[in-house]
Amino acid sequence: MDTVDEIISARAALYQRVYLHAVTRTAESLLARALEAAGTTAREHPNISDALKIWAMSDDALLSALIGDHDQNIRTFGRRIRNRQLPKKACVFSTSVAYMHMPLKSIFPNLTPSDVATMKKQVAHTPLEGLTAKTVAAGKGRSLESAIRTEVNKLCSSLPVERHAEFIPTKPLELLVVIGSAYMDSVRKDCIVLQNGELLRTSQFTTVREQQDALDIFKAVGFVMCDVDWRAMVLLAARAILCAPAGDPQPTSLGDLVEKR
Repeated sequence: MDTVDEIISARAALYQRVYLHAVTRTAESLLARALEAAGTTAREHPNISDALKIWAMSDDALLSALIGDHDQNIRTFGRRIRNRQLPKKACVFSTSVAYMHMPLKSIFPNLTPSDVATMKKQVAHTPLEGLTAKTVAAGKGRSLESAIRTEVNKLCSSLPVERHAEFIPTKPLELLVVIGSAYMDSVRKDCIVLQNGELLRTSQFTTVREQQDALDIFKAVGFVMCDVDWRAMVLLAARAILCAPAGDPQPTSLGDLVEKR
């Protein structure tokens, strides 16, 4: 059982510190955009638009191909990755997005904290469904980025001219990237182990459940990344866009919670 604990702890640590780290996911996003740009005009980029050729390349060869490409956007992505000039965190979002949309404690002041927590889990899914990595990668991320850029421009234009130099960077906002959460709807069960001739769950002997809960919380975090000088303006714009109501509210059954209310 000690070995099981060590393996699970190591995997949880690797996901938090490596696989799902904001820097890793940002670099992956820039690489994906470079390859996407090459794929849209595949004939002009034969070396970096064929999946098999890309798979056979070393990291250094691929970055060199991106940096040497004739397309300015592709060159920019490749250069930023190689030189580690990655955009930085401007805004972090998670289940808190749902609570901004729906202040449940104010709406249902007489519910117990446990009932409020239960309801939070039910309503948190809707805003996060539109902010998962899969949804963002499918195209919604670009619309979010465009909306945030538009909001940034509104903020900039609303500032008095004499305050522009103080709050608005001289360099243009080059990169703005929305990194969706790695949140998963499926529930992972405990491992089943054979202990003294009995089939038991690992949660009875280890901290597996606590490790998984911590990992689920970490996976529910997403980021809005941008150039360093623009972080303050992008933060304000991103919060305005992420906290805006999305779509029409749909009715749902509250079950026993209504009777308690």
